Amino acid sequence: MAKLTVRRVLFLFLSVFACLALLFGAGGGFARQAEPDNVFALKAPPFVSVAHAQAAAPDAVPASIFDGEAGIAAYFQAPGAISLATVAPLYRTIETQTAQYIIGSMQVPDYPESEDVHLYVHTDGWVMAYYLKADASGKVFDWRQYEGGTTIPTRLERILGLVVSQIGIVQPAMTFYHFQYPNATHMLLVADWAGSTTDSFQVSLTSAYAYLERSWALGCFGHTCNYVLDGAQITIIASNTTSQGLLAPSQLVLDQFHTISNTDTAYDSTEMGLALIYRVP
Repeated sequence: MAKLTVRRVLFLFLSVFACLALLFGAGGGFARQAEPDNVFALKAPPFVSVAHAQAAAPDAVPASIFDGEAGIAAYFQAPGAISLATVAPLYRTIETQTAQYIIGSMQVPDYPESEDVHLYVHTDGWVMAYYLKADASGKVFDWRQYEGGTTIPTRLERILGLVVSQIGIVQPAMTFYHFQYPNATHMLLVADWAGSTTDSFQVSLTSAYAYLERSWALGCFGHTCNYVLDGAQITIIASNTTSQGLLAPSQLVLDQFHTISNTDTAYDSTEMGLALIYRVP
C-alpha cells in the first residue's frame, strides 16, 4: 500500500496509511476523525449538502456563502438545539445573523485579530469553525498549545471547544473539511518543536496521492525564527508571532526526502509545521 512518510531527526519513521478512519483523542477533549500520525479524513458537512438541495427554503444558509469564502474547516453537531443568544457573546464580530444562524469571527485566545476564526452556529445544533479560502491550511496549527510530540492541537478545535463550554454539552466528535478542495480525502499535519538548538524533520510525499495544497507554518516564541526547506529560507519572523503560506509543487518534489528545519541556535522556541491537503485514490 502506498504511504506518505515523515522522518524526524532521530530517524524515527512515522508512516501514514490510507486506511479506515480511527477515533483519536484530540486537544481540547474532542474525538477527531483521524488516522495515525495526525492524518484527518475530510468530509463535507451534511448541512451544506442540504443547503445545496434546498436553497429556496426559508432562512436557509446559502451554500454559496461557504463555497465562496471558506477554506479549511472543522465542525460538529450538538445533541440538541442551540440558543443563538447564548453563543452571541463569543463573537468579536457578527457578520450575518438571522433567526436561525449566526456567521461571524471569534478571537483565538493569545492570538491577534488577524488570526481570528470564522464561526457558524445554527439553532439546529450545527457548529463550524473555519478559516477563509485565502488562508493557507497551515493556519490551523495552534502553536500556543503545542509542546512537541505527535499530538498537534489546532485553532479550529480551540474555538469549537469554547463553544462547547458556552452551550454546556459533552465534548462531541468533530470532522474536518476543505471547501476549496471538495475532492480531497485527507489532511496531514506534521510539526516539530525546537528549543535552544537547530532542529529538523524530513518528509517524503508519495506520487500515489494527488496533492491539492502544500502549506508551511511557523510559530516563534522567544527569538527571531526562520523556516528553512532544503536549505532555502522560506520565511523569517519576529518573536511572539506566527506565519504561514503556500509551497509550490516544485518545492516538495514527490518521492524524495525534503528537510524542514530552523537554523537559529539562540534561546528561541521555534515551532515548524507542514500541512498537506490531498486525495487518496
